[in-house]
Amino acid sequence: MQAVQKAPEGTPAAGGMFVVIVHSAEDVEGKHHTNPYVHIYFKGEERKTKHVKKNKDPKWNEEFSFMLEEPPIHEKMHVKVFSTSSRIVFVLRL
Repeated sequence: MQAVQKAPEGTPAAGGMFVVIVHSAEDVEGKHHTNPYVHIYFKGEERKTKHVKKNKDPKWNEEFSFMLEEPPIHEKMHVKVFSTSSRIVFVLRL
């Protein structure tokens, strides 16, 4: 079990830090080698992983943080996996 970390200094009392970890993908579409990456869009902010060159089973293990003023009760997070030959879209509702 991982220990819960204290919120960073300046974190709003009703909000907090929302952390997203992008681990990996499997069998990213494409006839040839792809260069996949992930694009995250949440509450008007965008984040991208690095490109993993020539790989259909990429491993990113990248962490992204979003500072929240209040709990994200009705927010949507858009997660898109891009490659050179296709686009796969996942929409997550929190």
